[in-house]
Amino acid sequence: MLLKQELHELKAKAGEGILEIEDRLKAAEDIIHELTEKNHNLQQDIIYLNKKLDKELSINQDLLEQAEFEKNHYSITINDLNSKKSELEDKIKRLTTKLDELSQKATCDEVERNGLRTRIVDLVAREESLSLQVNEKGKMIGLMKTESEELVMKISDLEGAARAYLRSFLGNIKSKIKLNICQNIEHDMP
Repeated sequence: MLLKQELHELKAKAGEGILEIEDRLKAAEDIIHELTEKNHNLQQDIIYLNKKLDKELSINQDLLEQAEFEKNHYSITINDLNSKKSELEDKIKRLTTKLDELSQKATCDEVERNGLRTRIVDLVAREESLSLQVNEKGKMIGLMKTESEELVMKISDLEGAARAYLRSFLGNIKSKIKLNICQNIEHDMP
């Protein structure tokens, strides 16, 4: 009879232990489910941030391409202006030579000389104007190149920072999840 009573008490304690273990297992499953939902939400946030980063990168790439196109356009314009400047310099030399020849002739009248001088002065003024335009375009191209390079560096820095943040963030989440699971398992063990 004593054995039966002890056996009955042991069965009762075992039943209570099983119920307690089942309760702890249910609590652990709830925590795992909650952490899984949080992990899913975090994955959705990461996907959203990656899409946003890709979109910003695409916009910045478009801006860089546009800046490169404009730089090429201004380079062509500067080359054209330099070519015109060279032509004007040659024309000035020819006109100056012609003026010298005319001034040596005694039959040359003063009106003709004044007209040639006026044309030379106009051409010199135009040459100076074109030189200023060439210099301004060169400065604009230099500024655009500097701004483009700074923009590329900023984009690279932002991309690196975003990736580092996401790695750190995911590392922290994984560590916390592992820590919570370990603590729950240790807490549940007798």
